[in-house]
Amino acid sequence: MDWDDPADRAALIKRVGVKKFSRMYNEYYRKNIAACVNGYNIRPIADNGFTVCGKMFKALEEAKSYAGTLVKRKRGGGRTKVPR
Repeated sequence: MDWDDPADRAALIKRVGVKKFSRMYNEYYRKNIAACVNGYNIRPIADNGFTVCGKMFKALEEAKSYAGTLVKRKRGGGRTKVPR
């Protein structure tokens, strides 16, 4: 399953339904968090880089540094909560 492919996601929704798709996507999202800084999740992306708040970085340390400059928010304040 390529979670970055809209067609794959649409096909999965048709096969399993919206509720199960949402559970599967949230599990995938939680498992693919490389780090959390200031309450912001940093995730790997297909381009062999990382993303935080929609910005892309080549190195994890760059993404961490950027997230460190952002206003601190409650842990897991985004779509899903990060296990501590």
